[in-house]
Amino acid sequence: MQIQKNLISIFKIKILLILITLLFINSCSNEGEKVDKSIKVSNINLENNNNVEIEELYNSALLDFKKNNYTNSIKKFKKVLELKPKNKEALYYLWVAYRKNSLIEKSIKSLEKSLEIKKDYLASIYELASIYYNKKDYKKSLQYYKKLQKIDKNNNINYNIGLVYEALKNEKKAFEEYKIAYEKNSWNVKIITKLWLFYYKNNDKEKFLELYKKAIDIKPTYVLAWYNLSIFYKKERDKKREEVSTIVWKTLEWKEIKNIKLDNEKKNIIKFIKEKKFDEIKKLF
Repeated sequence: MQIQKNLISIFKIKILLILITLLFINSCSNEGEKVDKSIKVSNINLENNNNVEIEELYNSALLDFKKNNYTNSIKKFKKVLELKPKNKEALYYLWVAYRKNSLIEKSIKSLEKSLEIKKDYLASIYELASIYYNKKDYKKSLQYYKKLQKIDKNNNINYNIGLVYEALKNEKKAFEEYKIAYEKNSWNVKIITKLWLFYYKNNDKEKFLELYKKAIDIKPTYVLAWYNLSIFYKKERDKKREEVSTIVWKTLEWKEIKNIKLDNEKKNIIKFIKEKKFDEIKKLF
């Protein structure tokens, strides 16, 4: 009987020891989870701190850029790119800062790098096309403009493409692009100017005068329109209209008429210009 009691006591002790061991293991496991979670949180905080640093640096670079302090903005944008090499916005502004400091080759590299990050980054494609046009590398400029057209179907760069074709001495294609540009934006004076010059060269008087009138309606003080009109009427031997258009462009350009005898009618034209009564001048045509 005594032996049986001893066996029961030993069994109880063993159960107690097992329970204590289990509690200890569980406690260690929970501590491990806590340590693991704290490591993960710490990593997130480090990442967030890094993003905050990049954002502050980027904003500081942008502020320098807006203040025209391009040298400082270049240094800061470069630091942003050291921390975040795929920041295409920093690369974009870096190229502008380079360009403002006349570092054209560096600006090209910056734009090309942004296209490695995002192939269809429209702003970079457009600027590269523009840079190569200004560098007179018209074939490369055309390549980028055509690339832009494929990506952005709703763009309005036909005028720019027309300029490139004109520089390449391909007047036929330039004229086609200007016409498409005019269809998309018939109130753009620059486009109208290009078209009327083509019509003038091709002796299409009706179209030339139609576009001239539109240009004057849009911008009555447009000196080039009045100047070209004076040349047109001189060619047509229309002395009266030639004189009127000449007085208008000279008054707008020089503010004072020289080498022209002013009768009362001509003085009235000058008065209309100064009072911005261009509708009265149009009546003379």
